[in-house]
Amino acid sequence: MTDPTKPVRITRYQSGPGSSSPLGSLLLAFQDLWTHREMTWILFCRDLKATFRGSLLGYVWLFLPPLATTVVWIILNRSRVVAFSDPDIPYPLFVLVGTILWSSFNRAAVLPLQIFQLSKPVFSKLKIPLGAFLAVAPLRALFDSVLYILVASAVFIYYGASLQTTLALVPLAVATSVLLGFAVALLLLPLSALYADVQQGLVLFFSVAIYLAPVVYPPPKTGAFAEFMAWNPVTPVILSTRDWVFHGQPSGIPDVLLVAGGAVLVIGLMLSGMRTAMPHLTARMGM
Repeated sequence: MTDPTKPVRITRYQSGPGSSSPLGSLLLAFQDLWTHREMTWILFCRDLKATFRGSLLGYVWLFLPPLATTVVWIILNRSRVVAFSDPDIPYPLFVLVGTILWSSFNRAAVLPLQIFQLSKPVFSKLKIPLGAFLAVAPLRALFDSVLYILVASAVFIYYGASLQTTLALVPLAVATSVLLGFAVALLLLPLSALYADVQQGLVLFFSVAIYLAPVVYPPPKTGAFAEFMAWNPVTPVILSTRDWVFHGQPSGIPDVLLVAGGAVLVIGLMLSGMRTAMPHLTARMGM
């Protein structure tokens, strides 16, 4: 039991000139993550249980999003509303692969902003770094992705899809999607800390942006939209994964690694910058 006479250890952020170099701030940020890894795991388990506490279906909700999206597009395809002409790939499997990767990207981008808003009263006062809270988001996105892949495995068996040796590359694609989403979240986090509209706007953006990536349809071959989609960092991840899953071709690995490397670079820069800017940010938030 906590001694009521013992003073509580409280950390108050104060704005002022930083003393650490960017590299030093980055190393300290990763040191904080490692030091508080047990706290991150506790927060991950707590949030996972709290999400479905009192829910009738409970953990079944974890499996429903990719299935619901896939079913909708199957119906549209059978109704000839959406045309898909590749005879070698069942359309449900085509959509399911894109949906899993998009969901991983989406979750990793939205969750950190939600966690930040919910955790502000805690990390702004206690000796717990912000990174320990934010690290829960990619863990949760990876956890959800594993469940989505389990669902996809059952669907693949149902359709009698052949197993390719390049399926071993799928975890690389999932990890890249999560890293890319987390990088987007960290880029938006400083603005989201000041304006809650950013989080709501990001959710709205993702509801539309799914149609700007080859998630439920093949990318166009020519035209301005084809050029735009080619520059979408999610595109090479989805297209390469489909080649790995359906054709057994290890194509696109350099592109996926390039996206992953860019995401890691952004994450490193933002973690370093946030550690330096956190005192100024908390001062602006009135903490």
